[in-house]
Amino acid sequence: MRISASGQSDTKNSDLILNPIYYTPNPMFNNSSNKYYVVLCEVEGTNEYTNLLETYKKTLDKEPWFGIEQEYFFHSESGCCADHSNIYYCNVGNSKSTHRTIINEHVSVCIDAGIKICGINSEVVPFQYEFQIGPLDPLEVCNQLWLARYFLISIAEKYDSKVIFHPKPYHKVNGSGAHTNYSTKKTREDNGIVEIYKMIDKLSKNMMSILRYMENIMN
Repeated sequence: MRISASGQSDTKNSDLILNPIYYTPNPMFNNSSNKYYVVLCEVEGTNEYTNLLETYKKTLDKEPWFGIEQEYFFHSESGCCADHSNIYYCNVGNSKSTHRTIINEHVSVCIDAGIKICGINSEVVPFQYEFQIGPLDPLEVCNQLWLARYFLISIAEKYDSKVIFHPKPYHKVNGSGAHTNYSTKKTREDNGIVEIYKMIDKLSKNMMSILRYMENIMN
């Protein structure tokens, strides 16, 4: 059996249906005469989005919010600098900062597209940065994160740069995560710290199961 180019079917059954699930204006192409959109779709039959939606419905009473910090590298022909002594963290200036044009343009495009991007910063090695999306409900934060990634890659393409979202692209250098911040209605209310400690206690009793689950996902 030969797998199709997208990896989502075999070549004998490669006609699949795309179901639109989210869209935003596309500021990279819009002008006074025309308005364009970017549409995020799910391949019918894969059910990832459908499963997420069903899980979300079960948590509506808790009013969950998520904020995601997406770290990434810009590819460097010379590899990543071995110096990661934090002198580049939240840096500014020509001696330390690179790709500032791309980063600033990305923020502007996301804002114009209606994406809730709430911050950016450089990370601990050269060419490494992050942007933050949220806080939003689980569906919104997933949709907006995917489109924010799309816009970043598209903008970098204009400047002949490559974005790397791999969590550990360079040996012995800090990796890149997508750190997830989470809260519920109860944790945001007065004395919410009590609810937070309850969550920590529950997680501590199931930590090994959580680690095995994450290991299976990574493998």
